[in-house]
Amino acid sequence: MAALGSQTIAASYEQLLHVDTDGGGATTTLVPVKDGDNDTTFCLQLSTTKAMIEGNASTLFFYDEGGEKISADNAGILSIAGGAEIDITTPTVDINASTAVTVDGPATTFASSTSAKPLVIIKNTTNDTTAPTLRFVMDKGSAGADGDDCGTIEFYGDDAGQNQTAFAKIVAEVSEADETDEAGKLSFYVAESDGTNTALTAGLVLEGEHATDGEIDVTIGAGAASTTTIAGDVTIPATKKLYLDAGGNTYLNEVAADTVTLVTGGTEAIRTRSDQSTITELYDAGNNTNAGVVRKVVRGVYTHDSADAIFTVTTVNESGSGDYGVYSCKVHAVIGQCVNCGAGAAVGWQGMWSHYNVDNAGATDAGLNENEETAPAGPNLSTTTISAVTGSVATTSATVTTFSLDATKGGSSPESTYKCVAMVELVYAGYLTPPTITAA
Repeated sequence: MAALGSQTIAASYEQLLHVDTDGGGATTTLVPVKDGDNDTTFCLQLSTTKAMIEGNASTLFFYDEGGEKISADNAGILSIAGGAEIDITTPTVDINASTAVTVDGPATTFASSTSAKPLVIIKNTTNDTTAPTLRFVMDKGSAGADGDDCGTIEFYGDDAGQNQTAFAKIVAEVSEADETDEAGKLSFYVAESDGTNTALTAGLVLEGEHATDGEIDVTIGAGAASTTTIAGDVTIPATKKLYLDAGGNTYLNEVAADTVTLVTGGTEAIRTRSDQSTITELYDAGNNTNAGVVRKVVRGVYTHDSADAIFTVTTVNESGSGDYGVYSCKVHAVIGQCVNCGAGAAVGWQGMWSHYNVDNAGATDAGLNENEETAPAGPNLSTTTISAVTGSVATTSATVTTFSLDATKGGSSPESTYKCVAMVELVYAGYLTPPTITAA
């Protein structure tokens, strides 16, 4: 249509706009806007309470017919475009989406000049046990490969020169990309420096094993000089090893219930049992013949004038060409009554014997060699004394020998029982399984 200029209305009625409804849209019903002869209907519809831009992809432009516009299509998509920036300023922005909110862009920034802000909250209000999810998705459009990153969280701050510096990050990646045999890797990095150059280095790495169900490897620290501090207990499942040489052949191991061994170079060096008083030092003498030392502290309260069993030595009934062995057992003991009561008595005693097995068909114990030494006299020693101590050994079977002590009491008012603490040292050779010392 041409401009009216100096034309009369009669000559230019086509240039006049009107609403094509009686009453001119003076209701809540939208009516179309047309030209003067009703040949052209525009995309604008009006009423007294609302307006509408009608038609698929019809557009409302701002400023000029450039990048600032609002449009809608028949698929129900409303598009808002800005040539440079869309600026929304309000105390609260409320976006309600029943399915999803999608933001396509290289960066999204939340900024605030208030201390401890901005705060990002992901909230679920459903009355169930499932929490909301923060998900990182790497969709490269092609087959995944080992080492692909799945997502990264970075932590930046100012250094002393006010340079924005990466001080930490968390990286999730693909450890094994094989289909149906996938495994992941999660690494925690922190900044470390040699005094000149700062770099992010992984200090905690969790990596799933592929082709092995239920196994995750964990690496703590970086570099041989790193220090790992654990505040509290460390629990290791029964029979599992604590390696001291990066998974080689030196480790601590609970080989049985309450029995721990120290293995060095693949050979058991120390064994301690449930009472924490038995130590086995082993070495391989070659030719399937083992030899070593077993030590144990035994203690208890026993009856005077009676040959009470103190401990037993047990060997294993083995079979084959290695079914033999010999040991020598030495006992250092202190025997006392009413010790520390001001009127006690105590003696020292030691003895040793040898034991020999052949094919476990029989066993021989050599005679017990004894040496008793009376302790210095204490106050009122005449009231309670230990006049004699006698040891004995008895072979109760081919594999079991029992050691007993008989302490003879004396004095005007002796105790009926005595206490004994003994250090037992057993040197053995030939047994494939170390002999055991058990308190009676």
